[in-house]
Amino acid sequence: MQKIGLYALLAIVVFALVFAFLPGSRTESRTGATLQGVQLRLYPARDPDAVWSFRAADVTSDPVTNETHLRTLSGAACGQGKGQQRRPDRPRDSGRAAQCS
Repeated sequence: MQKIGLYALLAIVVFALVFAFLPGSRTESRTGATLQGVQLRLYPARDPDAVWSFRAADVTSDPVTNETHLRTLSGAACGQGKGQQRRPDRPRDSGRAAQCS
C-alpha cells in the first residue's frame, strides 16, 4: 500500500514538473483604453472667455507604461476656423474679444 502511495506521489510530482517547464504562450494582456472620435473642450481658468477645442481620430492610453498616443490630432483655440467660440455659461457681450495667436 505504501508503494502505491509513493508511486502516485512521484507521478504527481513528475506531472507537475513537466507542465511547469513547458513553454506557454507569452502574450501580454492588454492594459489601458483606446478611444475613437474624441472631442475635447477645455475652459482655461486664467482666460474665462477662451475655449480650446481639440479632436483626435484615435487615442490610446496605457497606464502601465504611462504613455498616451494621439493620432490625427486637430483643433484650434478659437473655434477651428468657424469664428470665435465662447463659453456656454458666459453671455455673448462679455466685454472682451477672444484673440487667436
